[in-house]
Amino acid sequence: MSMSLDGFVAGAGDSARRPLGRGGERLFEWYFNGDTPSEYYGPRFRLSAISAKLFDARAGRCHAVIAGRRTYDNAKGWGGAGPLAGVPLFVLTHRVPRRVPRGTIPYTFVTRGIERAVEEARAAAGRKGGSVMVMGGQAIRECLRKELLDEIEIDLVPVLLGRGVALFDAGRPVRLEPIHVVDAPGVTHLRYRVLKEGRGH
Repeated sequence: MSMSLDGFVAGAGDSARRPLGRGGERLFEWYFNGDTPSEYYGPRFRLSAISAKLFDARAGRCHAVIAGRRTYDNAKGWGGAGPLAGVPLFVLTHRVPRRVPRGTIPYTFVTRGIERAVEEARAAAGRKGGSVMVMGGQAIRECLRKELLDEIEIDLVPVLLGRGVALFDAGRPVRLEPIHVVDAPGVTHLRYRVLKEGRGH
């Protein structure tokens, strides 16, 4: 997740017409400020060499994606292609939308809670030996509250948005163990292991 220094993953007033809210496009400038195309997205993204390597490694180990309904709606369903090409998408929602964009990947709408979404996504990813990516502030917060996340990856962008969609509000202390820190042009890539009860110090 790209996040501002003050903890927001979108600016204020995000909607389907303005998915990143006011000022939120700054969170993704690092996607386009380099000269290295992504192996997964080609010349659409031109990152720095170090960010491209990390971005593609992350995409390569992901074999299922969970997204909240707000993220899905704001992204207009990604036009049927999903947020990650060729990877099945599981959308956490209370109601299945009437219209779903036609595309090349299966969309599964999960109405029975985050635990069920994680169970189904893990089953899909496990068939290919990959991991599950969780997108959207609310879905990530729910996973943290219920100890369903193993790792957190943050692309920290040096900007203060002031207001917007906050990423973290676990409702309780959560201990993290640093795995790596990568400083790149316009962004710092952070990866942490989530220490669950009975783990860590």
